[in-house]
Amino acid sequence: MGDEVLDDPRVLRYGMILAKGGVRGLRGLDPVAVWIDAAIAVFDACGSYMRYLTQKELNRQLEIANEELRETANGYLRMLELDRETIRLDHEHREAALARSLERHARERAQILEAIKREVELVFRVHRMVCEARLHGYTQELDDLQSSLDTLVGSSLACLNENIR
Repeated sequence: MGDEVLDDPRVLRYGMILAKGGVRGLRGLDPVAVWIDAAIAVFDACGSYMRYLTQKELNRQLEIANEELRETANGYLRMLELDRETIRLDHEHREAALARSLERHARERAQILEAIKREVELVFRVHRMVCEARLHGYTQELDDLQSSLDTLVGSSLACLNENIR
């Protein structure tokens, strides 16, 4: 405020009169001019006060808008946090479902391998029985059985080969 007072031309003018002539220097001034000058100063002060009030109201409105923006941003942050939590829970559910599916497939694979093992043992047992029966004599029925057994082994191997890929 001190710099503004020194920059005002009226203050400088009356300050110079006081500095040169002291209080006696003011006697030579025209009272009407002093009153007009004082009225102009009052109007300037009123204008400055009105600009101050306008800026104060503008600042208040800006603070309200800033608070609204802050609340909106916080609302968006809460929504993002909820979305993140939803995605995390969905990811956990999918991960658990995948783990259950892998466990189920592993059990099924183990059961299939066990069934294949039993079937292979059965085929070898039948093959041994056919070989033992040939030692006691050769018949067309044994030859047909051996041919069917060979077809079964070939088909089983082809089936396994197709499904393991």
